[in-house]
Amino acid sequence: MGEEGGVKRHSGWPTGPVDVVTSVVVRGKVDAFRLFLDWGLDIRRYNRDGVSILGMAFETKNPGIGKYLITSRRVTAADVSAPVAVAPFATRFLALHRTNSLVNLAVIRGKDWAVDHFINLAGPQIVPAIDNWAAIGAFSSLRPSTMARLLSASLPFELTAWTSGWTPIHFSISNPDYGMFDLAFQRTPKTALHRLDSFGDSLLFHALHKQNYYALEKLLASGVSPNIPNRAGVTPLNCACLRVDAQAVRLLIQYGATARVGSSTTEGTSLNAFAEGMWENRDKDTREDAQEIFDALVGAGARGDQAGPDSSVEELIRIRFSMGSLHDEELSQEIKQNFPKRLGLRTRYQ
Repeated sequence: MGEEGGVKRHSGWPTGPVDVVTSVVVRGKVDAFRLFLDWGLDIRRYNRDGVSILGMAFETKNPGIGKYLITSRRVTAADVSAPVAVAPFATRFLALHRTNSLVNLAVIRGKDWAVDHFINLAGPQIVPAIDNWAAIGAFSSLRPSTMARLLSASLPFELTAWTSGWTPIHFSISNPDYGMFDLAFQRTPKTALHRLDSFGDSLLFHALHKQNYYALEKLLASGVSPNIPNRAGVTPLNCACLRVDAQAVRLLIQYGATARVGSSTTEGTSLNAFAEGMWENRDKDTREDAQEIFDALVGAGARGDQAGPDSSVEELIRIRFSMGSLHDEELSQEIKQNFPKRLGLRTRYQ
């Protein structure tokens, strides 16, 4: 038997045994991996790409090998904070990460089962091995219970992504588990809920983009103003209209969104934004949402909102869904050519 990359080569292995091991790890083939261990595979040795077998097991999406290493007690407390690559920037999957510890990798990949085990194994000493970038991003991927354990182990909460100005609560809005938003909301100072990020957007815009209505309503109920526009002059209500998002429009108006607030741009007023959104979403079945939004805007005082008579917007809705005698392409041309004139709008189509 020969040896390559620190791995003893079995006579039955094809040339390039490290590639075979990588394939087994990525595919989660536990039986084959156990055979390699019997043949002397060292999980702490690096492959020719500079990544340890241990690192690959927790980097790959398939959890099979990682969970086997945990249940078979092959991962020690020392492994948790140890590097999984020769250098932080030496490998493709670690190219954007400031540290390359095993726990940092598990946090980045959102592997709750691994992070929970590492906390049990090494306790608070794992925290220094988690960089700020990974910690703040984990609010979008980990379970609330796992994050609560990390915070209890002294993981700092006062984190800010330096390029965007996003804080943990921004990332928590992306988490499908609303419990994470609750966790971040409870720890975020009330004054910070009203701050704009580096792009000039409030937290309401993040909730709108992620269609997180739970976060949207909780922010509105806490007093975050629905009438503060971003740098482009677009208010949260205008954003919801552009997206033809009836549920968001309903919530925003319920908590005091003003249909007249905005800049002089096409997207700057609610009816203009709604008309633009109708065009942008012309391929979606939005009939009920469109009518609900129109009724809500008019009810909120959008009458005469720089978009011409309200009947023109109602006519736009009728044209948008009158598919009976016109093919989609012909209808698109009619809307493109005629609805700006009917609404008295200055748009990109003129």
